[in-house]
Amino acid sequence: MVKKNNTVRGKILQGLDLTYRKLMKTKKDNNLDFVVSDKKGKIVHLKANSLKDVKNK
Repeated sequence: MVKKNNTVRGKILQGLDLTYRKLMKTKKDNNLDFVVSDKKGKIVHLKANSLKDVKNK
C-alpha cells in the first residue's frame, strides 16, 4: 500500500493539475469544445468558455 505522503505521488498530482490547467486555457483561447465521457460512457461536448476556472492553490 502506498503512503499518503509519498513525494512521487504528490509530484504526479501536481503534474496532472498543471496539464489540466494548460488544456483548459488552450481550449478557452481557441474557443474549442472540451470532450469528456460521462458515467455511462456517453461522449459529452462541453463549451470550454462555459466551464468555471480552476483557482490556483
